Amino acid sequence: MALRDLALQDLAFRDLALHDPALHEPTPHETPAPRETPAQDALSDAVRALTVASERPARITPSGEVRVDFEFSRYVLAREVDHEESSAADAGRPWLVRVFRAVSGRTSDIELASATAPWLVDAFDAAYTALDTPGGTDPRTV
Repeated sequence: MALRDLALQDLAFRDLALHDPALHEPTPHETPAPRETPAQDALSDAVRALTVASERPARITPSGEVRVDFEFSRYVLAREVDHEESSAADAGRPWLVRVFRAVSGRTSDIELASATAPWLVDAFDAAYTALDTPGGTDPRTV
């Protein structure tokens, strides 16, 4: 048997062993990955969604909000809000997305826009749309 054939057989067996617990012998250094709680799972999904929507890295703040930083001292904070019922049955709790401008020398930053929607990406889009609408705060002038 050729070396290539042995390697392919070994890979096929490893793949099978990973999916069949009876064939998989855990090594001493293998530990099962901890399961995320539903709240942690929602935040992990939110980080991925905002990373894709904003095309920038997102992170979870110590207060449990998802933050995305932009140029010119702008940033977005997103969090789930308590609400009796959501308009979308499978959406869960609605999301609040706020856009801020950090100002040095001030104790609080300026909120430029905010939006709430049953889906995080919809709230993100609505908050940024509010920046450009009449009556909205133009981020270049604040």
